[in-house]
Amino acid sequence: MDNVILKEMKQMMRDFGEIFSTINRGKLFEDENIMKECLYKCKKLQNELMNCTKLIELTFMDLQEKREQELLALNIESDNEKKLKQLEELVLEIDRKQQGK
Repeated sequence: MDNVILKEMKQMMRDFGEIFSTINRGKLFEDENIMKECLYKCKKLQNELMNCTKLIELTFMDLQEKREQELLALNIESDNEKKLKQLEELVLEIDRKQQGK
């Protein structure tokens, strides 16, 4: 997903560059077609920004979910280790009691 985000961001930068260049050269108001094309590019850039924002949000949520799963797995592993230690202690106690008889 990172490659998709980078690709989207590169395209947005190109689109922004074209829009800024048109405005900077003062050509925006020279011709109605140029103005319409620039407005179209602005709308396209706005949509690209929305899409990129959604991709970043999905990536963040995916990373957050993976992190939570890893933490849960670590907690389960830690609990299992505690239970194993308790079992070992119980087995040792039983062995001691049996040897004491």
